[in-house]
Amino acid sequence: MASPPKFIKVTYAGDKPDLPMKADEGLVVIRDMKLKDVSESYNLGKKLFSFSSSLSRTFDRFVVIGGYSNDPDYCLVAEEGDKMIGFAIGTTIAKSELIGYIGWVAVDPEYQVSFL
Repeated sequence: MASPPKFIKVTYAGDKPDLPMKADEGLVVIRDMKLKDVSESYNLGKKLFSFSSSLSRTFDRFVVIGGYSNDPDYCLVAEEGDKMIGFAIGTTIAKSELIGYIGWVAVDPEYQVSFL
Protein backbone atom coordinates (compact mmCIF):
# COMPACT_ATOMS: atom_id res chain seq x y z
CA MET A 1 0.00 0.00 0.00
CA ALA A 2 1.33 3.43 -0.94
CA SER A 3 2.02 5.81 1.89
CA PRO A 4 -0.12 8.96 2.06
CA PRO A 5 1.30 12.17 0.59
CA LYS A 6 3.83 13.89 2.80
CA PHE A 7 2.77 17.47 3.39
CA ILE A 8 5.63 19.84 3.91
CA LYS A 9 6.05 23.39 5.07
CA VAL A 10 7.82 25.59 2.55
CA THR A 11 9.59 28.86 3.21
CA TYR A 12 11.37 31.14 0.78
CA ALA A 13 14.78 32.20 2.03
CA GLY A 14 15.95 34.03 -1.09
CA ASP A 15 19.34 35.52 -0.45
CA LYS A 16 18.53 36.86 3.02
CA PRO A 17 21.36 35.98 5.40
CA ASP A 18 19.13 36.18 8.49
CA LEU A 19 17.02 33.17 7.46
CA PRO A 20 18.38 29.69 8.11
CA MET A 21 19.85 28.19 4.95
CA LYS A 22 19.54 24.63 6.28
CA ALA A 23 16.07 23.33 6.79
CA ASP A 24 14.88 20.98 9.50
CA GLU A 25 13.39 17.62 8.53
CA GLY A 26 10.00 18.27 6.94
CA LEU A 27 10.71 21.95 6.21
CA VAL A 28 11.60 22.76 2.64
CA VAL A 29 13.59 25.91 2.03
CA ILE A 30 13.37 27.49 -1.41
CA ARG A 31 16.28 29.82 -1.99
CA ASP A 32 18.28 31.44 -4.73
CA MET A 33 20.66 29.09 -6.53
CA LYS A 34 24.31 29.53 -5.73
CA LEU A 35 27.32 28.48 -7.78
CA LYS A 36 27.85 25.45 -5.52
CA ASP A 37 24.33 24.21 -6.47
CA VAL A 38 24.95 24.08 -10.23
CA SER A 39 26.55 20.62 -10.27
CA GLU A 40 23.95 19.07 -7.99
CA SER A 41 21.14 20.64 -10.04
CA TYR A 42 22.60 19.16 -13.20
CA ASN A 43 22.89 15.71 -11.59
CA LEU A 44 19.28 15.82 -10.38
CA GLY A 45 18.03 16.97 -13.78
CA LYS A 46 20.04 14.30 -15.59
CA LYS A 47 18.55 11.64 -13.31
CA LEU A 48 15.00 12.88 -13.79
CA PHE A 49 15.03 13.66 -17.49
CA SER A 50 16.82 10.51 -18.69
CA PHE A 51 13.50 8.64 -19.13
CA SER A 52 12.75 10.61 -22.30
CA SER A 53 15.12 10.69 -25.24
CA SER A 54 13.92 14.17 -26.26
CA LEU A 55 14.36 15.58 -22.75
CA SER A 56 17.73 13.92 -22.19
CA ARG A 57 18.98 15.36 -25.50
CA THR A 58 17.89 18.90 -24.63
CA PHE A 59 18.85 18.90 -20.96
CA ASP A 60 22.61 19.12 -20.59
CA ARG A 61 25.08 20.86 -18.32
CA PHE A 62 24.79 24.06 -20.35
CA VAL A 63 21.10 24.37 -19.39
CA VAL A 64 22.07 24.81 -15.74
CA ILE A 65 25.34 26.65 -16.33
CA GLY A 66 23.79 28.99 -18.89
CA GLY A 67 20.68 29.60 -16.81
CA TYR A 68 22.72 30.40 -13.74
CA SER A 69 25.29 32.57 -15.49
CA ASN A 70 22.75 34.49 -17.63
CA ASP A 71 19.87 34.94 -15.17
CA PRO A 72 20.86 33.89 -11.63
CA ASP A 73 17.92 35.84 -10.20
CA TYR A 74 15.57 33.35 -11.87
CA CYS A 75 17.27 30.18 -10.62
CA LEU A 76 15.97 28.60 -7.41
CA VAL A 77 16.68 25.43 -5.46
CA ALA A 78 14.52 23.59 -2.95
CA GLU A 79 16.16 21.66 -0.16
CA GLU A 80 15.18 19.70 2.90
CA GLY A 81 17.99 19.57 5.41
CA ASP A 82 21.19 19.06 3.44
CA LYS A 83 19.43 17.42 0.48
CA MET A 84 18.59 19.31 -2.69
CA ILE A 85 15.15 18.08 -3.69
CA GLY A 86 14.44 20.34 -6.63
CA PHE A 87 15.32 23.30 -8.76
CA ALA A 88 13.78 25.76 -11.19
CA ILE A 89 15.57 27.61 -13.95
CA GLY A 90 13.89 30.62 -15.48
CA THR A 91 14.84 33.41 -17.81
CA THR A 92 13.52 36.54 -19.46
CA ILE A 93 13.13 37.49 -23.09
CA ALA A 94 12.88 41.09 -24.27
CA LYS A 95 10.13 41.42 -26.89
CA SER A 96 7.82 44.41 -27.07
CA GLU A 97 7.79 43.90 -23.30
CA LEU A 98 9.88 41.83 -20.93
CA ILE A 99 8.58 38.26 -20.76
CA GLY A 100 9.65 35.81 -18.07
CA TYR A 101 9.24 32.07 -18.13
CA ILE A 102 10.38 28.98 -16.30
CA GLY A 103 12.26 26.71 -18.67
CA TRP A 104 13.09 23.78 -16.41
CA VAL A 105 11.61 22.46 -13.16
CA ALA A 106 12.82 19.31 -11.43
CA VAL A 107 11.57 17.76 -8.18
CA ASP A 108 13.01 14.60 -6.67
CA PRO A 109 10.48 11.76 -7.17
CA GLU A 110 10.21 11.20 -3.39
CA TYR A 111 8.78 14.73 -3.07
CA GLN A 112 6.60 14.91 -6.17
CA VAL A 113 3.53 13.82 -4.22
CA SER A 114 4.25 16.43 -1.52
CA PHE A 115 2.68 19.26 -3.47
CA LEU A 116 5.99 21.12 -3.65
